[in-house]
Amino acid sequence: MRRPSLSRLLRTGIRRPLLLVYGGTGYGKSAEISAFLHTHHISFCWLRIEESDSEPRRFFSYLIESLRTRYPSFAQEGLSDKKLGESGVDPEQYVAAWIKELSQLPEKVVLVLDDFHHVEQVKEIREWLWGILPHLPEQIHLVITSQRVLDWDLFASMRVKGELQQVSQEDLAWSKEEIEVYLVDVCRLAVQEEHVQLIYQETKGWAVAVQALAEEILLKKDLTALSNVIAEVKEDLFRYLEISVWNPLPQELKELLERLAIRQEWTSTWCSQILDLSGAEKVLKNLAHHHLFFWPSGSDTYCFHPLFRSLIQKKCKVEEKTLLHKQAARYFEEKGHKEEALYHLKEAGEEEALAQFLAQYGLQIIRQGELALLEGSCQLLSVSIKDQYYRVWTVEGEMNRYRSLYSQALDCYERGAQLAREAEDPLAESAALEGQACVYLDTIQPREAEKFLNRALKILDHIGHQGVERERIERLIAENMINLGQVEDVTSWIESSLMEEEIEARLHLRTGRLNRAKQILERKRRGETQEMNTLPRSHRETSVLLSLIYSMMGEPEKAKTLAQAGIVHGVEIEAPFVEACGWMRMGHAVQLLSKYELQLAADCYHTALEIMDQLQVPRGKAEPLMGLALLYGRDGAVDLAFSYGEQALVETEKVKDRWLSTLIRLSMGIALAKGGRWEEAGQQFRECHHAFLRYGDSYGAAVTLLWEAIVAYEIGDDKLFLSRMETLLQRFQTGSHSFLLQKKTLFGPSDLPQIAKLLIEAQKKGLDSQYVSVLLAGMGLDKATSHPGYTLRIQTLGDFRVWLGEVEVKATDWQREKAKELFQLLLTKRNQLLTREEIITFLWGDADPKAAARDFKVALNALNKALEPERSARETPFFIQRHGSLYGFNLASGFELDVVEFERLMQSGLDKEDPSEARDQLMKGLELYKGSYLPERRYEDWCLEERERLQVLFLRGAERLANLLVEEGSYDAAIAWCERIIAEDPCWEEAYRLLMLSFYHKNNRPQAIKWYRRCCATLERELGIGPMQKTVELYQQMMGEGA
Repeated sequence: MRRPSLSRLLRTGIRRPLLLVYGGTGYGKSAEISAFLHTHHISFCWLRIEESDSEPRRFFSYLIESLRTRYPSFAQEGLSDKKLGESGVDPEQYVAAWIKELSQLPEKVVLVLDDFHHVEQVKEIREWLWGILPHLPEQIHLVITSQRVLDWDLFASMRVKGELQQVSQEDLAWSKEEIEVYLVDVCRLAVQEEHVQLIYQETKGWAVAVQALAEEILLKKDLTALSNVIAEVKEDLFRYLEISVWNPLPQELKELLERLAIRQEWTSTWCSQILDLSGAEKVLKNLAHHHLFFWPSGSDTYCFHPLFRSLIQKKCKVEEKTLLHKQAARYFEEKGHKEEALYHLKEAGEEEALAQFLAQYGLQIIRQGELALLEGSCQLLSVSIKDQYYRVWTVEGEMNRYRSLYSQALDCYERGAQLAREAEDPLAESAALEGQACVYLDTIQPREAEKFLNRALKILDHIGHQGVERERIERLIAENMINLGQVEDVTSWIESSLMEEEIEARLHLRTGRLNRAKQILERKRRGETQEMNTLPRSHRETSVLLSLIYSMMGEPEKAKTLAQAGIVHGVEIEAPFVEACGWMRMGHAVQLLSKYELQLAADCYHTALEIMDQLQVPRGKAEPLMGLALLYGRDGAVDLAFSYGEQALVETEKVKDRWLSTLIRLSMGIALAKGGRWEEAGQQFRECHHAFLRYGDSYGAAVTLLWEAIVAYEIGDDKLFLSRMETLLQRFQTGSHSFLLQKKTLFGPSDLPQIAKLLIEAQKKGLDSQYVSVLLAGMGLDKATSHPGYTLRIQTLGDFRVWLGEVEVKATDWQREKAKELFQLLLTKRNQLLTREEIITFLWGDADPKAAARDFKVALNALNKALEPERSARETPFFIQRHGSLYGFNLASGFELDVVEFERLMQSGLDKEDPSEARDQLMKGLELYKGSYLPERRYEDWCLEERERLQVLFLRGAERLANLLVEEGSYDAAIAWCERIIAEDPCWEEAYRLLMLSFYHKNNRPQAIKWYRRCCATLERELGIGPMQKTVELYQQMMGEGA
């Protein structure tokens, strides 16, 4: 297997007088050097040193013989009759004789002294080596391998002069990438990333262990039970370590390692204090130098190889191990290292000491965000011990709550509260009651939360407690007031600075001040980092809260990004409630993005529902059910939407969450409106409007006014229409909800031209408002006298589809194929007006002029009917314009055409200098390219130029994206894009170069060579040419490094 980084080190080392290779047994020192020398056809002589070779005469005899295997006449005089160490042999003369003999060798040669650690302590051999190294003939290159580091003064000066190259055990260890290449390309195993991660975690790149595992996997032919395979192979590896590493060690060193094995990692200070070890720093350094699978991992920090430590732990006596763990726990607790103390308490198996620690520090550790430290700790304790140290029940309750195990959490809190009450411990009882309240706050059940918060506060009042516990309870009460809709009562809490940012943002959300809520959460998110160790926040997570606000304000791309972040965060912190919130918010975002199918949003909501069912939190199902009501209501499936809406209301009414209940009823009203049941919809919107006014929600009041105006227009109630429009426009001018007129929002109309239709109608009916004129001018409709009330959405890449707002034009709606073809022609030539004669030439060719003119008129009428089925005969067509004898597509109609957005994003991505910004733009643009332009017209001359132009834009954009991905090391993604480029254009040579480079960086030279050969064959077959010079040079560079 090719290992570029190691090859570079060996190649550099072979050119220098001395190459030192250090590593423990099984790291492949000898194998790697041998493979390198053979691969590069380098002359060498090899001496494999054994423990019995420590007698000088024997060592030098074997060394001379190893040289004679290649050079039979070597040392026939001068060295053959006497050996260093014999009486009468002068060391200096002997070294000089060696130098003379070596200088007479006829060619450059590498002399390998393998396993030199067996003789490093032999004075004669060591001094001989010190003597020849400064005077080594230029054709001689010495390679020394050793399990121990040779810390000789001579080496320092050689390093400074550039005469020495060192290869460490770290260099020999396989990286995760190299393990993957070995398993996939050498062993032909279909491994996943998690398999590679697990193997690396267990082996730390120890070559013999990786190879043993690979062999066993090949025999089993099953990666699903990889943990079992590892367990089986471990036993063989333990035997190997025992024989080759453990058994040869002196008893004193074994005893030290047994004591050290209680921990994975050590510092000299910990050694001195816990093990009472004098000279600890020197001892640890010496262990690392001997490569006893114990190495430096930082400044004055050393760690074991996990396999070697596991072997040693099996050798330790239980009593001694327990005693050492207790000593370590005491030390770390005194020093305030709670994580370390807790680890040793668990390992010691002392229930009472562990319970005492958890009762004292458990809640403090959790509130510091270090939840993972306590994982599994409470489960080690018996019920009787937890009853004795009853505060542990609250700690366990917190652990369960933050893992979304709400039922188990409540059981723990209840037991903790009861025992604290019996023990007359009011602070412990208050903490347990607070925990129960938090369960109901997390799941938004305000009536239940209120009971426990009042009880906890009453206890604190009774004992006159004014500490942090009381402040915490008061903040929770303020949050619960928001959930109860008691908005006015909460304001004073904000003014007194007791409110946390998420809770303040939720207050602004529920009172319609979305811009303010967004500002707070955006500021908070900027302050959050990936390294922050925060606790799960349930529905209060910044990302999922902000995602909802973005959807309500009509920014679905941002909402989608944040929802995705919420899902990932929930999975990472093992908080399924957070994950479910992410999925429901993803559903909101997806249904606002017209590029996605309805089913994708439905899948997001159903995923959230499944998680809530698993958690047994029915209240959590209300929002995804509301999302489904919105989704299917907008699709015209009124009965299905109502079914989901009614299910959602059951959950919100049970917990008296009237604000969310009103949003659900609003969603049901939207379903009625989309189903044409205008009277029922109007009644629903009026009720919702009054409810939002009662709760102080200005956003809800504004959006229901908008829907009331739409209903009034549809039923022809001019008085109500003008009244609602006038009030609405006044609010938009003075308020902060104007985005409802400018963007597609979660609860607003799904098609913005519906609003344009309202504005035009209001202007016609005498609503003389300058604001209306400004709004229409902003839409490009300042001169419009009518509007169909929907956006024309068109897909031309990969397939041809047209939607009138949310409704797709069916094949039968075109009436005639020529009507559809006429539309496609006008779209393709959208930047120009065509004469009737030009159109007839394009579409009817040499047909009879009269017949063609008649067919054109019929096709044009059919086209206008398909695009505007509700237009009256007297009205001028909106989408297809006629100017005398010229015809064209109305570019001011507010249409959505995929190629326009594709071109914008691609050009932006190609022009951006910042790699991250360019990558984002290109990926969004390339997502739109679902295939060639108007594939059903592939043989028509009038769209050929446009098809080729867009294809080249795709190829250029995909090429730049692949280049950016290679630069950032995302080789798999780069490979995928290059393969797509070649599928589109087999002769796009840069894609082949990027494929070669990607596979080369993945240490997969065979695949890189394969793509080069395919490039050569394709160019020769298709174009009759060879590859460009830079492609050839890249190939030669790869072959040169591998040869």
